Amino acid sequence: MSPFRVVARHPATTFALLGLAAWGALAALGIEYDADGLRGSLYWVAELFRAPFWAVGEVLFMLGGGKAIPGQIPLTIVLGLGLCLLIDAGIRMMRTKSSETKETPGA
Repeated sequence: MSPFRVVARHPATTFALLGLAAWGALAALGIEYDADGLRGSLYWVAELFRAPFWAVGEVLFMLGGGKAIPGQIPLTIVLGLGLCLLIDAGIRMMRTKSSETKETPGA
């Protein structure tokens, strides 16, 4: 299966994997939110890609009573990817439903 086909079938998961890659790259380069110039811009663009993980992490943080729960980072990654896979499944269902509606004569 070509990479373009994977991206077409799983856009949300691809988005999330880019977010994980950006998260790791920022950590490796030591770029943080208060960086100046292009480094700061790269940080905020990477934050957009990391949004599914941020949202899941915030929910886990709230469930932990405002404290990090044990194993929160791996759990955030797993649940964030699961969320994106659910979004991809929903997108596929809508595409299938849309194509079935177009093929129905007289509808």
